[in-house]
Amino acid sequence: MRAGLILLSLSMLTAGCQREPDFNERFEEHSRAIEQQARSIEITVDKRIKSAEEAEAVLDNVGEFEALTGNPAQ
Repeated sequence: MRAGLILLSLSMLTAGCQREPDFNERFEEHSRAIEQQARSIEITVDKRIKSAEEAEAVLDNVGEFEALTGNPAQ
């Protein structure tokens, strides 16, 4: 009974005394998270730029149509 209580106490002590991550480990973790966020932002911006370029191309085509036909597009 005593041995079980001692083992239980020791296991609880070791579980409570886990090592905190040091500065370099925390820095690396945060650095990876920031890089992932930056990649996500870059992807979003690239998609929006592509959409804007496609919309501009459509408007250019409409302008060319109007110039050729003399009729405004509706």
